[in-house]
Amino acid sequence: MALYSVRTFMAATSAAVLLCLIPFSAARALAGKHVHGHGQLLVAQDESNWQLQFSIPAADLPGFGHAAESDEQMQQVHQIEKQISEYSNVFSVDGNCHLVSQEIDFPDHDAEHETHDSQHEDEHEDVTLTYQLSCGDDISEMTITLFRLVPSLSAIEVQWINDKGQGMTDATPQSATVSW
Repeated sequence: MALYSVRTFMAATSAAVLLCLIPFSAARALAGKHVHGHGQLLVAQDESNWQLQFSIPAADLPGFGHAAESDEQMQQVHQIEKQISEYSNVFSVDGNCHLVSQEIDFPDHDAEHETHDSQHEDEHEDVTLTYQLSCGDDISEMTITLFRLVPSLSAIEVQWINDKGQGMTDATPQSATVSW
């Protein structure tokens, strides 16, 4: 029962904290800033609980900008999914953290046909990676290791809100560590 309460609390508070980041995301979307090679990371803290949500263009991860259509593409998606399920392949943090949950969302072929009006729209699909961590110590920085796995990824816009405040910066393969 206590575990259920903790998970419910984490989900509710993470959602509330991420709502604070919506203005940043909405401004990005309204500006039409969907650029291949450029991703986004939202980081939210609620006491010892952290949520990290990456949004990466499907053209970069897995490497084609649409839902997998062939067996070869499906195999590629499964291989990448296996790699990114190990969060150390995506990011590293200090803080004595352990993974509470994760969600990996690739564009869905069936949903794409049901919801898209034109083929042009599927060029702007994103892969969403969400990780929830519980940390024994404070996180003062994180390093985005996803750049090693996805060479076409040249920048990630990082936005955060935590006990120390809020901020935004860009991470690149040459400058992959973000401090707050």
